[in-house]
Amino acid sequence: MLVLDELRRRRRRLVVEVELTDLHHPDTDDASLSAADRDALERAFQRLDPAQRSVVTLHYYLDLPVAEVAAALEMPVGSVKSTLARSRDALRAALEADARPGAALEGGVA
Repeated sequence: MLVLDELRRRRRRLVVEVELTDLHHPDTDDASLSAADRDALERAFQRLDPAQRSVVTLHYYLDLPVAEVAAALEMPVGSVKSTLARSRDALRAALEADARPGAALEGGVA
């Protein structure tokens, strides 16, 4: 039983790391997003915690249904849905904050 418990703990610690710049989504036309838009989106994405990034990547980028994301990450379906909602809100807030005049100066970037 101890071995099974340890295996379960290890699976829970699984983090899906995906480098956005290394992937090419077939539905995204590079000309449709400016470099500035891609940079802003990547900065906002990096502000998400690892669990949020995993759920967002699997669902929106790899087009997995919520049930498959839940199975892959061993999470309840409801948790995946709420994580997606919180992640969308966080991305929207980060993009809006970056779009404000003077946002680069507030963040310490000159």
